[in-house]
Amino acid sequence: SERAPRTFFEAAQLFLFCWRIRSHKGMATIGRLDQYLIDFYRRDIESGELTEDKALELLVALWKRINTYGSGDTLTNIMLGGVDKDGNAVTNELSCLMIKASLITKSTDPQINCRIHKNTPKEFFDLMVELQTLGHGQASLYNDEVVIDGLIKYGYSLKDARNYSNDGCSEIVIDAASTIDFFQMEAVKIVELTIFEGKENPIETVPVGHYWSNKSKPRALSTGTFLGYSAKALSEIESYEEFYAAYLSQ
Repeated sequence: SERAPRTFFEAAQLFLFCWRIRSHKGMATIGRLDQYLIDFYRRDIESGELTEDKALELLVALWKRINTYGSGDTLTNIMLGGVDKDGNAVTNELSCLMIKASLITKSTDPQINCRIHKNTPKEFFDLMVELQTLGHGQASLYNDEVVIDGLIKYGYSLKDARNYSNDGCSEIVIDAASTIDFFQMEAVKIVELTIFEGKENPIETVPVGHYWSNKSKPRALSTGTFLGYSAKALSEIESYEEFYAAYLSQ
C-alpha cells in the first residue's frame, strides 16, 4: 500500500489484503473489525459517497470473498460490539450491518462473536439472536462485565481487558496484542501405541481412512511405523495400573 485508505471500500480492501498476507499458511482471527472500519463508514455516509445499502452490499461481497479461502473450522473470528479502552459503549452501525451480512450469506465464515453489556443497543441484541436462530453456531455471546473483570483478576490492565477479542474456538485474546498457541495430543493414538508397543497399528486388514474430511488425501491406518516408546508387551500387562504406566511412557 502506498497511502492510507481514503474510503470505506479502500479500507475494507486493504484489510482483506493484510489479513490474507498474515494468514497465508492457513486462516487467522480478524478481531474488532467494526471498530477498525467505522470512521471510514461514517465519513463516507456523511459525504454522500456511501449509503447503508451499498455498505451492506460491500460487506456481503467481503464475507463471500473470505469464504473462498476456507469454510468451516477456520478460526476466522470477528468480534463485534462491546466497550472501548475508556469504557464507552462502541457498538455501532457496522456492528449491526456485519450481522446483517451474515444473515444474508448464511455462510460459516467469518465467524461472528458479540460482546454484550448493560448498555448494548436492542437492535444489535435482536440481530444477534436472529443470527443464532439460523442454527449454525453463530453468534457467540461474550459478557463484558464477566470477561473484563476476569481478565483484571488475572493481572491484565483495565485498558487491555476492555479491548479483548477472541481466537480459536472461544479463547480470549487482547485484540492486536496477543494470540493463542496450543499443543495437540492425540490421546487415542497413545492408546494405540501402548497396545502395539510404540508402533502404529501393524494389522494389514484395517481399511484406508481419511483425515478431517473426504476431500483430504486418504491414508493407510496400518503403517507399523515406530513412533513411541518400546514398553512392556500388552500380553505381559496384568493390571490396569501397569497399562496406565505404559500409556504414560508413550
